[in-house]
Amino acid sequence: MIDKKLFGKRLKELREKRGMTQEELSNLLDIEWQHISRLENGKNLPSCSILIGIANIFDIDIRKLTEYEHLDDNLNIDYEITNLLKIADTEQKRMFYNILSAILK
Repeated sequence: MIDKKLFGKRLKELREKRGMTQEELSNLLDIEWQHISRLENGKNLPSCSILIGIANIFDIDIRKLTEYEHLDDNLNIDYEITNLLKIADTEQKRMFYNILSAILK
């Protein structure tokens, strides 16, 4: 199930990363810009055709549109730590472990 508020945050995140206005996105989707505003504010859910259009515009898999755990303030820090660990090399991970272990003792 799509969470309206988090979907809206995700849509805004994707749009802003592209440096796109609501009006530009609405023109590409052939809808009124107010509809984009309502989506981003968590007031409306997108139709299937709009979801597909958004995925095509941002060149992402449609499932990525509902990956918004990092936008949930409660999960944000876990998401950020996980992403940092994914890109860290072995020595950096070892350093992270040592620092975290020292803090938690």
